[in-house]
Amino acid sequence: MVVTVLSACKKDQPDSKTSSVDNFKELKVPANFTFGTSRTVNLDVAVANNPGFSSAYKIKVYDASPFSGGGLVYSGLTSNDELQAAVEIPQALEWVYLVKEDPNGSSTTTRVDVSGSSISYTFGKGKMSKKTVVVSPDCNTGCTQTVSSGGYFNVNSSGVYCITGNISGINDNNGNATLRICGNVTISGYASIKGNTVLEVTDGSSLTIQGINMNDQGGVKGNIIVYTTGTLTINGNFSAHGTVTNHGTFYINSDSYIYGTFTNNGTFLTRGTGYSTLNNNGPITNNGTMIYDGHLTENSNTTFINNCQLWVKKDLMLNSLVQNYSYIRVDQNFRSNSNSSLNFYDGSMMYVKGNADGPLNGDMNGIGTTSIVKITSGISSNSGADFSGNLEVCAGSYGTNSSNNITQNGALKNGAVAACDQAYIPTSSCNPEGNGTPTVSDADNDGVADENDLFPNDPLRAGESFYPGSNVYGTLAFEDLWPAQGDYDFNDVVVDYQLRMITNANNDVVDIEISYALRAIGGSFKNGFGLELNVPAAAVASVSRSNTLGQLISLNANGTEASQSKAVIILFDNAFNVLVNNGTATVNTIVGATPSQVDTAMVSLTFTTAKTMAELGAAPFNPFIFIDQDRGREVHLAGKPATDLANSNYFGQDDDDSNPGQGRYYVTSANLPWALNMAQHWDYPAEKEDIVQAYLKFADWAQSGGANYSDWYLQNQPSYRNDGKIY
Repeated sequence: MVVTVLSACKKDQPDSKTSSVDNFKELKVPANFTFGTSRTVNLDVAVANNPGFSSAYKIKVYDASPFSGGGLVYSGLTSNDELQAAVEIPQALEWVYLVKEDPNGSSTTTRVDVSGSSISYTFGKGKMSKKTVVVSPDCNTGCTQTVSSGGYFNVNSSGVYCITGNISGINDNNGNATLRICGNVTISGYASIKGNTVLEVTDGSSLTIQGINMNDQGGVKGNIIVYTTGTLTINGNFSAHGTVTNHGTFYINSDSYIYGTFTNNGTFLTRGTGYSTLNNNGPITNNGTMIYDGHLTENSNTTFINNCQLWVKKDLMLNSLVQNYSYIRVDQNFRSNSNSSLNFYDGSMMYVKGNADGPLNGDMNGIGTTSIVKITSGISSNSGADFSGNLEVCAGSYGTNSSNNITQNGALKNGAVAACDQAYIPTSSCNPEGNGTPTVSDADNDGVADENDLFPNDPLRAGESFYPGSNVYGTLAFEDLWPAQGDYDFNDVVVDYQLRMITNANNDVVDIEISYALRAIGGSFKNGFGLELNVPAAAVASVSRSNTLGQLISLNANGTEASQSKAVIILFDNAFNVLVNNGTATVNTIVGATPSQVDTAMVSLTFTTAKTMAELGAAPFNPFIFIDQDRGREVHLAGKPATDLANSNYFGQDDDDSNPGQGRYYVTSANLPWALNMAQHWDYPAEKEDIVQAYLKFADWAQSGGANYSDWYLQNQPSYRNDGKIY
């Protein structure tokens, strides 16, 4: 069984225990709380700048980076370049990774925040790794002092200084101030900032200045932030030693020397004929557009990450690491020295309109889907300067395919080829150049390109989605004394499970595969386990299983349970036939006792006609147990209805407060459940250990109606657990 731990999670409160509740029965929970650990979000993904594909794009949703083990949660195909779907994700997930797979096999990956109950993104507006949304400060409030005119302004104490008019310059003598530009301001001289001082150009404002000096104070060298509709123009030299973040428009009309951390989310332009030298020791990240009228030299000990467009109108010289995720253009000469490395990711490209200036000495590597290097002149490279990986190298007359134009002592290796037209890269707002013509094949004629079709020779099947994820198993945990309350260790029946939904070209479900593993039996009852789907029993064409059932369960010819109006799939009818007892009173609940082997089983079903996710409802649908061979004594998740075979005489008995007429099921009068579903593999409490004592944030989570500590059950939150009470 493959299990991952969610990493994109949130802490809603500090780690200290805030609840005074000592056991489960003392909980006071909101009346409408169902103890769910997952939520439904509305996915809305669009694709801009379609280069002419008639086949659909595939959109994938991952719970973490797919490059570092993230699990696939959902995949679907666009219709008219858009996909809308309801997706079930863990409550604790703050962001997801979206992957767009083109019909020709190229792909783009981005991280997107989950905003409330929606995930919304448009591909084709650049390849920024994350959409940057910033809120500009307000110039109307919070100003310690307003500066409207004068000579040099001396900053002698901390505070917020709102500059609304023209001055001669700024001397920062404090190092802990905020200098806020409000309106259209000209500073005829220089601004000197240092330490933690921040120079802010607010939305709708502009600053024109001769120069800015960023000076050291205790190892900190000042900060500049240009907000989204702000403009900063520097006419003289700019030597940036601190942290610079540009969300707006940033002009430099002379040489620039960047030694600190520079992040461009907007438009950065150098104007004039001089050199523009990047000489910093921290990272440069370009998420927008950077255009150099002159030359650009990337000196040693630097890293340049290009997520959108870098355009050098004269020469580009590399002496360091460049990570290119989108588009680089050089109008004149390009040179890479021996201490440089240029990596291309997932359909990125570089277009050198001029020459490869002298033999290339740095490596170029293609990572992910095919990227391309185009150099109009021929290419020569010295020994050790290799082209490698998934990289197409195009040299010579633009648009030709001649390896004779590549003279090298290095090598084309590990998949790199001398070619000009094999890779298709679409144009976008980041990449105005693009490359090649898309070629698409569709062997089964289902409208899904073979590159995007998991079943390229089956017109009825095309994709897959998972709950909780492709490498994540959820956990269902039950108490089995219903309708009486139990000890609330939630280990009487513990089942790990994973649902795989196989879908067609319309994103409708054709098959469901249920992988499950019974992990614990916290009592002596011979309990069974099943799953009800919100479709008629006759909607299922067939059920296949890796195990056999006993005589208690009657099946229809299609494998569903007989005498049920809805499709009910029984996974096992006696837990002790699945998990062998090694001589203890319970199985896998007593710390130190000999554990029993846990095996994974499979049940799969096929529908007569494909079903929409709206018809099926939210995963994990309606799982339940039935107690000690009494088929009518069912236990479901809070709020989930009983099946047709449940004995309604149990409702309202002992501690049960179910009222089917009001849609109220399987809760006590205090709204406490007999079953829990965790959207991840869960370490359940040891025998007789109350879940409130085992999981220190559970009570806070439950009593807040799920608002606090939605990550209470995760394995990567050790401060939330009492390991001595967990099996």
